[in-house]
Amino acid sequence: MDKKLYVLLALFFPLFLSAQTNYKPGVIVDAKGDTLRGLINYLEWNQNPETIDFKYKINSAPQHLGAKALQYFGVNGYEYYRRYTVNISLSTTELQRLTDMPDTSSKTATVFLKILQTGKNAILFSYTDNLKKRFYIADNADGKPEELKYLLYLNPDDNNNLVTRRVYQGQLSLVAGNHHIDISGDLAETQYDERGLVKIVSKINDGQNLLAAPKSEHSLRFFARVSGAATTLSFSGNPNTSVITGNSSSLSPQVAVGFDAFFNPNVGRLAIRVELSASTANYSISNSVQNEPNVTTTTSSQLKQYIIALSPMLIYNFYNTKGLKVYASVGFKLNAPIYPTNTYNIQTSSAGVPGSTVNNGSMPSLQMESFFLSIPVKVGIMINRQIDIYAGYCISTSLTNYETTNSKLTAYQAGINYFFGK
Repeated sequence: MDKKLYVLLALFFPLFLSAQTNYKPGVIVDAKGDTLRGLINYLEWNQNPETIDFKYKINSAPQHLGAKALQYFGVNGYEYYRRYTVNISLSTTELQRLTDMPDTSSKTATVFLKILQTGKNAILFSYTDNLKKRFYIADNADGKPEELKYLLYLNPDDNNNLVTRRVYQGQLSLVAGNHHIDISGDLAETQYDERGLVKIVSKINDGQNLLAAPKSEHSLRFFARVSGAATTLSFSGNPNTSVITGNSSSLSPQVAVGFDAFFNPNVGRLAIRVELSASTANYSISNSVQNEPNVTTTTSSQLKQYIIALSPMLIYNFYNTKGLKVYASVGFKLNAPIYPTNTYNIQTSSAGVPGSTVNNGSMPSLQMESFFLSIPVKVGIMINRQIDIYAGYCISTSLTNYETTNSKLTAYQAGINYFFGK
């Protein structure tokens, strides 16, 4: 790894260690059935949480509570969970792991189910772990959640085709029938996803929803950027055999547009950033080699570079409030360069011999890669959800494929992103 990257990580790693908490008003029901109000540390929870941190007041010591201590907890206006002992299917939905037999294996565990929709007839839950996301339905007549089954497997007669068993449609029909609700016209269109299942369970509840609509920040935010980049292109190798050696630096502007997509917009700590950028650079490189006692060969190159790049990055806000965010990001950058100027010249001269300089003229241009990958690392501060000031570094990458010389492009960058909307 580049030494400069080590320095950058060393400067900001202590900030990661002091990652900020995110306590919000909430309620818990303990194992005795007592309802307690206070603050819950609201995290990303991309999987159903096994434990939570709860405290009565902002200055109180937090309690670390799990399924043994809690029957229920909810972050007011955001997410609500209830403890149940349920069967959990173990079948996969990853195509490369499917077999030609339906996998009906399961385990029994006590977990927190997330409440998605609740009403007079039924409750819809979800449960996500590192395997997949599942949905559960509880008929209020008995109150016991049952996993809505959805099976995928390969056709035994043709492994190029999938068999889909939508068992959940029959389960939903049975619950609706228990309450004399007709959903037959909607079942065929109901997909095994949160949006479709919430809609069908709402109909089972005759349009009634006792769960307050969750607060929701915007999951996408768009930005435009103007920045400056300091880049250095260098060539190294044996000067007697290489195409060229030496280096050149360029200071140039860059423009970009893009968006951030949050894993959980209500928390806003983790996001994927995708940006499309355009930049330019100019390089002038030359080196001289004494091939014979009095003969010097000078090799020079002029390069003008335009780059269009697509950059997906992972952003982590280790200090995270609405008014101020401090973040770090890492990702990869897909670069498509073009070279409107790419000249390569060789000149020889003999010391002490007047008129001996010979310009051999333009040679075939340097063979530069038409595509290359780089790794950008950035740190920044966002103010009032609209102004993002950042600095970054791109880990060195090669632009050529010569056997006798190595090329290296490094880049430093600083700029301002402006985000549209709130």
